[in-house]
Amino acid sequence: MPDPTAAPRLLIVEDDRALSALLAELFTDEGYLVDVANDAQQGLHRGLTAGYDALIVDRGLPVMDGIELIGVLRSRG
Repeated sequence: MPDPTAAPRLLIVEDDRALSALLAELFTDEGYLVDVANDAQQGLHRGLTAGYDALIVDRGLPVMDGIELIGVLRSRG
């Protein structure tokens, strides 16, 4: 059972490294535990191997777009 007092976990999938760093800093300052993936492959791996409370996903990722990534993650649980 998840710890209700634990900080929420957030995955940011964004290929713009400056933007992902800025988002990670902002959400960390707000108390989130933040992981960053810089492409869809990393996002898929992290999304399937770790539990997140929320994801922020760039729609315009190269190779696999963000909508497709979310679809794959949802279909796999």
